[in-house]
Amino acid sequence: MEAGETIPELLVRQVQSSVYLEDTIRRLAELGVDTVVEIGPGRTLSGFVRKTAKQIKCYPVETAEELEAAIENSDDPDTLERVAREKGYVKQGETLYIDVAG
Repeated sequence: MEAGETIPELLVRQVQSSVYLEDTIRRLAELGVDTVVEIGPGRTLSGFVRKTAKQIKCYPVETAEELEAAIENSDDPDTLERVAREKGYVKQGETLYIDVAG
């Protein structure tokens, strides 16, 4: 928010501003990104990626079971599992812990 700006003014500016997510997804596809793992609640980003760049595989993950399924169903399960470990995704029981600091 800029000095002196009200919340309604901010919301109007936000709605009128450009959104670069679509451009970013298209650029990722141009660069050869072929897989996206969305971690967290909801599947909004995965849906947007599927609409924007159909060639990119999406794995929305909310739970440890979904992470395991993504790894198991991936064309490259070893890479997904390695990335999960490197990023600090650890399953303990039914809980998926993510090290956001690392």
